[in-house]
Formats: sequence, structure tokens, C-alpha cells
Amino acid sequence: MGATIQNIRETSIIGPACRERFLPLRRAESAPLQALALNHAGLSDLRRDYEMGRPSARFGLALYTLKGSAWLRTSAGERMLKPGDLLLAPPRSAYAYGLRRAAPWTIAWFHFTAGSPLAEALPPAVTVRRSFLAAPLVNAMDGWLYEALRDDPGAPRAAALQVELIALYLRRELEPPGDPRTRQAKQRLLALWDRVAADLARPWSVADLASELHTSPVHLHRLCHAHHGRAPMRQLTFMRMQRAEELLRGTADPLKQIAARVGYANEFAFSAAFKRHARRSPRAFRAV
Repeated sequence: MGATIQNIRETSIIGPACRERFLPLRRAESAPLQALALNHAGLSDLRRDYEMGRPSARFGLALYTLKGSAWLRTSAGERMLKPGDLLLAPPRSAYAYGLRRAAPWTIAWFHFTAGSPLAEALPPAVTVRRSFLAAPLVNAMDGWLYEALRDDPGAPRAAALQVELIALYLRRELEPPGDPRTRQAKQRLLALWDRVAADLARPWSVADLASELHTSPVHLHRLCHAHHGRAPMRQLTFMRMQRAEELLRGTADPLKQIAARVGYANEFAFSAAFKRHARRSPRAFRAV
């Protein structure tokens, strides 16, 4: 039997073992998110005692399950939220969620003011679907929180760029669903790039990528141009360069080792590709 709204009470239990980081939405660089009427957001590592109940939510909600699981109760019944799930709830909807055991649950979440564009883009009832952009969205949130604590001259610009990315990813994630087949194709394509990101050292070809997606190279080209604005191999190069930037900034690994990790046979081929991408050499990029 499905739960009724009477089963959903106003509840807010956040135990002492829970850890939350809130996005600094009042900072100057947060204007793109203020324009989306985002009024609260954060990253939470929840343990032991945690439960939220809203019989008539005052705001729209987008909640990503990153790790662990939790129960969700709506007027339609109860289900589990698992990694990769995105919970979407419009304003004035009724729902509750929380932990059943002491196992941790890690989430990213956003509250949108009722009547705002993204709140209006939410489905008319509480919905759970697979997320498309959880990984890059969380990376941008982490990046903003990191830059917000720095006091070097480049931090404000870096923070502003992370905010722009968060706003962009939220728009992409919550855009109207359109043709279900188009959304399904996008989800399959993003799942492909997740697999590629986990193995960038592999010498991928268009045929390999198409085979992973169980489609033809021609159709893969169409999908990539439709969803990314670039050909499959250019998307692969873009991902390799993004990873290379992370390794150059975050490690002291030699170029030869970084080249191998992102799929280049030697540091010379890698350096040439990186210079085309970043307009400077890997060593110059690392020195900044």
C-alpha cells in the first residue's frame, strides 16, 4: 500500500556524526546561481541519525545520491535511493527520506525558490531518475569550496569559473525532458564517457567507442555532435586534456608518466597535443 501524505510529517533530524558543506551563495561570484533562484545547496556526508520530512515543500529540490543509499517515502510508496539516482521534487510536493542503518550516505543537493525557472522545470510530481552530470557537477562544487578558502590573486576568477560551471550543469540536468528517446540516448552516451574516463590510457578508436555503445560509428558521430558539439575523437581528446590538467596541477609526476596515463605513447606526442589544447606547453602550464 502506498504511503499517504499523512504519513509524511515535518521532520529535520541531523545527527552529530553528519558532516555538511554549504555553497557560499552570498559571495560576489555566486551571481549566476542567484539568477537561477538557488537559495540553498551543499554536499553532505550523512551518518547514523538523519531524516528529512516535508509534507508540503516550500522549494524545489534536486538531490544526487553519490555514495551509499537511503529510503525515500512519497504518496506513491517507499523505495531506496542508490548511487547515481537523482531525486527531483517540485515545490509543494510531499516526501521524506533518511537513513535506515548507520551506513553513510553521501549526497549533493540544491533548493530552488518556488516560481524560479529551474523549479518550474522540475517534473510535476516527485521523480527519481538516473543523473547525467553528477560527477562534473560535484567536481565544480568542490572546486568552488576550495577556491573560496584561498586568498591568492587568482582565486576569485577560479571561483567564478566554478560557479559558472555549476549553473551550466544544473541547466543541462534539469532541462525539459523532450523526446524520451533523446534523453535515453544522452544517458547512454554519458555512461560511455564514464567508462572511457576510467580507462583513458587505452588506445580508443571510433570503432571501439561505437562498439561499447552497441551502435555504428556513423550514429556515434551523430550523437556526439548533437550532445557535445564535437566528433567522438575530439571529445576523447578533450577528456584526456582535462585529466592531464588535473595531473599537472595536482601531482609532481613526470610528463612521461602523465602522457601514458592519458593515452599518449610518449611525452612528445602528449606535449604537442596539450599545447594545441591549452595554448602553452605542459611545463609552462604547470609553472603557473
